[in-house]
Amino acid sequence: MRLLKILLFILLLTSFASADHNFPYASISLKYPLSSDPFPGLGSDYCALSKGMDTAAWNPASIGKLSLSEAFVSMSQSSFGSVNRDTKVTEISDNYQSDGQTIGQYGIFFRYPNQISSGVNTEEVTITSNVNSSSYSTGTNFSSALKVNDWFSVGFATTNPYSGSLYLLGDMPTTTRLYTDLYGKSFNETTIASNGKLTYTYTSGSTVNTFETSASLWTGYLTQEVTIPFTTLTEFRNDINIDNPFFTTFAVNFKKLSVGLNVVPINASANINNNLRLVVADDTEDQFLYVPNFDSNDQTDIANWLQDQDKYGTAAGYKYKQIVVPAGEIVGNGEYRGFYNASAMRFDLGAMFDVSEWFTVGFSLENFGGANLNFQGNGIANYLSYRDINTGEASSLEDLFGPGGKSRLDLISDRWITTTEVNEYTLLLEPQKDFFLPKKIKYGFALKKPFLIVVDIEQNQNPINILLNNNDTGQMEEVTISNINYLRIGLESRLFFLPLWMRSGLALISKPSITNIDANTQSQIDNYFQYGYLPVGLDLGLETNMWGNIIGLSTKINPQIILSTLQLDTTNMELDKIVFGSLYYMRDPWTLTYMIQADPFASASAYDNRTVPIGETKGFEVSDLRYIQTLGVSYKF
Repeated sequence: MRLLKILLFILLLTSFASADHNFPYASISLKYPLSSDPFPGLGSDYCALSKGMDTAAWNPASIGKLSLSEAFVSMSQSSFGSVNRDTKVTEISDNYQSDGQTIGQYGIFFRYPNQISSGVNTEEVTITSNVNSSSYSTGTNFSSALKVNDWFSVGFATTNPYSGSLYLLGDMPTTTRLYTDLYGKSFNETTIASNGKLTYTYTSGSTVNTFETSASLWTGYLTQEVTIPFTTLTEFRNDINIDNPFFTTFAVNFKKLSVGLNVVPINASANINNNLRLVVADDTEDQFLYVPNFDSNDQTDIANWLQDQDKYGTAAGYKYKQIVVPAGEIVGNGEYRGFYNASAMRFDLGAMFDVSEWFTVGFSLENFGGANLNFQGNGIANYLSYRDINTGEASSLEDLFGPGGKSRLDLISDRWITTTEVNEYTLLLEPQKDFFLPKKIKYGFALKKPFLIVVDIEQNQNPINILLNNNDTGQMEEVTISNINYLRIGLESRLFFLPLWMRSGLALISKPSITNIDANTQSQIDNYFQYGYLPVGLDLGLETNMWGNIIGLSTKINPQIILSTLQLDTTNMELDKIVFGSLYYMRDPWTLTYMIQADPFASASAYDNRTVPIGETKGFEVSDLRYIQTLGVSYKF
């Protein structure tokens, strides 16, 4: 009897593979450093532009060109969202075989038994989940750069961490059912015709006697159901934290040449703690299977039973076997947990050279030492366990449905079986994992007359490796993205003779090299890059200067963060700038900046919660956008 073993295993696999279907409550949280925008509307990461500590992460030589010392502080407001989400889930059913015969069907239902009709009629059910989300910038940022003397400057900046968490908590009803159909089945001495009549062969020595009923057997024997309700208890808690607590910049200036060095410590940790338990409902009663009530070793008793329709044709002629169900006990358990931490020290080297008062060239080597985060794992566990089935209790159809045999079956044993495979994939948490921080070479120039134009080229030295499903082979394969290069162009121009300056910035990525992808995906990528480059960032800005009062605004759209996140680019991840805008005011040494960025989680919640009139199509609207706001103040002295 392998049915319950199969059902338990499929149920656990389904719960792991479709974890998003098995919780009534989810919490998603994202934290990131406070926003900054040194050149609003022009873009970012130009190695030939300098604005003190604001641009030291782009090129540490920036602070070598300081004319005054400076300090900056900022704070932000958080954003929250909540949504009740309906998820459609299709229940599972399939045929069940024993002794080479299909004897019925089994089903896995995501409903309670009293909600399920007789038989194995699965449905698409709706599960309502509550999802809470929060996005906010962490802490308060502070930075300062000090011009020590004419040739030496030092800077210091605090940077709050990137962190994220995903919690899935709750339980879900999961009912398993075996529906047996013995019409047209044979086992040992028993043959049941398609019309329900039974033929029984009795052998004694060399004598063979065959008995047959004149009518169909009792339908309660021919078709039977065994139903066991479970509860799937889900508790998934996952956190990740990437922290550059501070970075220090040193720069020297030799007339037209500035050279700088960034020293950036990095700490990272990940806490993976996922648990799944399968519990038999505590009010579950033992199940029963009906079998013919005659002595298979007594020819007279056999003949009397098969010739009496009041016996073979009614419930009175059958007795039941009791299937003991471990009510309230755990019959399956899955663990996928581990705690990881890593640290590294990154060094950036940069230089700027003023060819003239209006033309500057820049060069930067980011992470020139090749620092990497070597995660060491502790408390690692990744397995799936379930209680074994006592196959000796019911190893064949004769054991289950033939006359006689045991009156009590303890099918679910106390012996546990453990596996590390789920749905043909191996559950694996490595004891050690290296993440290579991006190494970049950047060079560019800034032309300041007759208008400002900035051009920057970035070459990434490290590839990105991710696991994706190959549509051609159907297997998970490691996809490598290499030759990741960016071209950034920024432009600032005065509008005629008005005190108004317009800014724009465009980031482009050249076609990367990608391995282990299917032909259709490669064709799509070739189509996207048919002109050699693809836009991955757009900035626009406007600034006016009236009697020393500088007022400006800017906006940014930045899908580049997807690759930056995959690279674990802690300097330029910019998770807060998918859609971003700023408004600022400058007067003498003071700068006041108000920054606003779209919150994807809260915006999605607002979209889901909005209802539309019947007959209208729901679409995303500006009113669905939710924002995180940041206020910053800087002072030069």
